[in-house]
Amino acid sequence: MKKVIFPSLLLAAALSACSSDSDEPRIDPGIEPAYPTTSDISLSRAEQFANDAINSFGFSFFAKVANDNEIAAKNPNFAVSPVSLALGLSIYANTTGDDDAATIQRAFSCEDLSCLNSLSKKLMQFLPDKSNKCELALANSVWHRPDYTPCGDYRERMNFGFFAEISALDFSSENAGAVINDWCSRNTKGLINHIVDNGPISLCELVFANALYFKSNWGIKFDKSLTDDCDFNAATGKKNVKMMHVTTPLEYYKGAGFEAVKVPYEGTYEMVVMLPDENTVLTDFINSVSYDDISRAINSTCNTTVALSMPRFESSLDDMKCNNILAALGVSLAHPALDGFFGYSHSSQGVVIKHFSKVMVDEVGTEAAAVTAGIMFGFIGEGGEPSSVDFTLDRPFIYLIRNTKTGSIIMMGQYTQPQ
Repeated sequence: MKKVIFPSLLLAAALSACSSDSDEPRIDPGIEPAYPTTSDISLSRAEQFANDAINSFGFSFFAKVANDNEIAAKNPNFAVSPVSLALGLSIYANTTGDDDAATIQRAFSCEDLSCLNSLSKKLMQFLPDKSNKCELALANSVWHRPDYTPCGDYRERMNFGFFAEISALDFSSENAGAVINDWCSRNTKGLINHIVDNGPISLCELVFANALYFKSNWGIKFDKSLTDDCDFNAATGKKNVKMMHVTTPLEYYKGAGFEAVKVPYEGTYEMVVMLPDENTVLTDFINSVSYDDISRAINSTCNTTVALSMPRFESSLDDMKCNNILAALGVSLAHPALDGFFGYSHSSQGVVIKHFSKVMVDEVGTEAAAVTAGIMFGFIGEGGEPSSVDFTLDRPFIYLIRNTKTGSIIMMGQYTQPQ
């Protein structure tokens, strides 16, 4: 049997998995979508191009975060949600003026706002899953000053395209922040419950948010009796982790500089784990690959028996301000406005985009959540087909969680440092 050791590079769609003493299914009654969903999806050529661009932009965003020393020091194990980020920015594109909207359209390879909106609507209706052992929920909301009135076109796009709640909120009131935080908590089942201060939000004129929640059991079985203490080779030295083990047929890829394996969930989602070659610094690996490299790996796997060893882990990202990272990717948001909201020209003092995530992984499955929020302020494989491999995640790695039908990445992250 060939020995393959993988540095833990987790590239996931926003997910968290809770430890449990029972191997029984643990999907609780979930967040019921307040809008019609569908089990079928058909994307036009332009929409498919934009969907791929969202994944590509998501990886570029992830790579910028991984290379930010300040963020990495605070959150060595972090995840971002390309889907949540795209939906949040799409709401802003509809709210603001032509200049900022155009930068977002270019980032997602959309010629016009209608393509971005039609794709957003289809993802909102297709990605949610509420079955016995899998749950994916999406929600959007907009809060505005009580003396502001959205135009009919904006209300229609938010209500029927993004299925968003639109509410007037007195941002100077003592419970203004609590209203927004409570909404986030309800739509992430408590995983993300604080995105603004609970009190007044000074000078705020509009807040928008997307929330994503995911919870699913594995489609393979990790026997808890096999979980043991193992060394994890972090950059700062060896750390002890609880290592889960299973030997089973899985989709596997071996390419130049890394290996990858697909770990299925029950339903239409899977985790793709990528392990760089030994003695590779994780950020060096991230900087050496593109989303196209990752996409080729995902589409070039072969089925083989894999002895998979994966640590229980948690990843989180708390209150990350995204404006500088977005600007580095060509989305400068330099002309904040409420033109789309009002239906006429109305400049705004500024907008701050924030991103939050939490992912938990154990023997039963994964639970994860992400929130993307905007606060607007006023003027006031190439290696053949091996018969079997050992895939041991005993060093830094990246992971992603994706829908197997659309390829949409709901979470992408890295695991580098056991806590």
